[in-house]
Amino acid sequence: MTFDQSTAHSMSGAFAAVRVMHCRDAMRWHTHAGPVFVRIDRGERTLATTETIISLREGDGAVIPAFQAHAFAAAPAPGCSYRAVRIVDDARRPMPAGPVRDPAWRTAFDHAFAAIEAGSAPADPAVAALVNLTVALLPHPWKPPAEPGAVRRVRRLVEADLGNDFRLPALARAAGMSTFHLHRLYRRLWGVTPAQHGLETRLRVAREALLGGASVAAAAAASGFADQSHLTRAFRRFMGVPPERWRRQVSASATPVRSSRA
Repeated sequence: MTFDQSTAHSMSGAFAAVRVMHCRDAMRWHTHAGPVFVRIDRGERTLATTETIISLREGDGAVIPAFQAHAFAAAPAPGCSYRAVRIVDDARRPMPAGPVRDPAWRTAFDHAFAAIEAGSAPADPAVAALVNLTVALLPHPWKPPAEPGAVRRVRRLVEADLGNDFRLPALARAAGMSTFHLHRLYRRLWGVTPAQHGLETRLRVAREALLGGASVAAAAAASGFADQSHLTRAFRRFMGVPPERWRRQVSASATPVRSSRA
């Protein structure tokens, strides 16, 4: 997958703002550790989840709960631009899923995005207003699929041992099922394969290390990548920019990042 786009990242506390310009290419299946709010500024984008396919046009919004697998189809024409507000690492927050086409929501989104991008004051009130309005407009929270114990063991194994390049046969043995059955069940439940899940987990740990001041090489070592080049290739593929550029963009407007975990 290649990116025909430019991406800018900002952070304020536990919130991230992402601005994506001139996007056209497809984005592969992935998840986030916290809920994401998206607004299309120009063009159109097709959002796929494990439950539905949503066509988003200029002015439309969408909500993606924590750990809901999703992907973007290729845009029909170059020039699509969108923004996203992400609550970092907040899987505990129940959140609805689906499209939002409401003027008040668009205004709340703009206020939250601007507060995060400015970074000069806590963005908590603006993000809280966006969350509250979202829940009022889409009152039914998304529920993750029921996860069999065997799949849970595989997921925890992948998340716990970042340096191990797990192969599907080894994971299938840990789950007590065939490779075909594990691959199909894991993908049906989470929209991603065990290998893709492991890569996302590594990238999440690498981002935390980079924001903590680690060099790219140190972040690669801490997150289980083979070396700095391995991390850089994966970072560009998933984030749209290399690690150092991402850190500069975030650091330019970031207030100290705090964990949302209890």
